[in-house]
Amino acid sequence: MKTFNRSYLPETIKYNKKTFVKFGNKDSFKNSKLTFEQFVINFKAMSKQIIIVNVLSRRLKGKTDLYGKPYQPSEWLYIDSEVKKLS
Repeated sequence: MKTFNRSYLPETIKYNKKTFVKFGNKDSFKNSKLTFEQFVINFKAMSKQIIIVNVLSRRLKGKTDLYGKPYQPSEWLYIDSEVKKLS
């Protein structure tokens, strides 16, 4: 599992001569039976490679919201494009 920090959301990521495609973000797992962390653990158990991308806009770095808390990046999950074709 590899983690990247980005200021934009790419459609695909090339890493180790493989292409990874966007699968979903952490918030999309709220309505499913599996949590984001459980999905990552299950995917790693199948010995498949995944990439987590933390996305935070450059404008929001170092800024705080109305309650004084710093803005948090959104986490996106990317899976191997070959696995995406199979499912």
